[in-house]
Amino acid sequence: MSTGETPPDGRAETPEVPPVETPTVAGAVEKTAQERKEQLDAALQWKSAEGWRIEDQSEFQATIAKGKNHPLSLFRREGLKRQTITVDPYGNMVEQEL
Repeated sequence: MSTGETPPDGRAETPEVPPVETPTVAGAVEKTAQERKEQLDAALQWKSAEGWRIEDQSEFQATIAKGKNHPLSLFRREGLKRQTITVDPYGNMVEQEL
């Protein structure tokens, strides 16, 4: 039968479609709260050794700073660097400059 012709039973021919496989992410297992806290603590120890100080910390996130504020102003932050470090439910660590 050539393309575009209808089979004798009157049904249109449908092409075979292979099944679609959903990709999985290797290691996508949620970490326990304790594992996430330990991972954040380890990162903060490392950053502390590099001269960063902790400004604020919660269970899975911390704000750290390095450098000094300008002595004449509370608003000028010359030389001050700040970051947040977050550990997501899968144990991925995200560092973000502020």
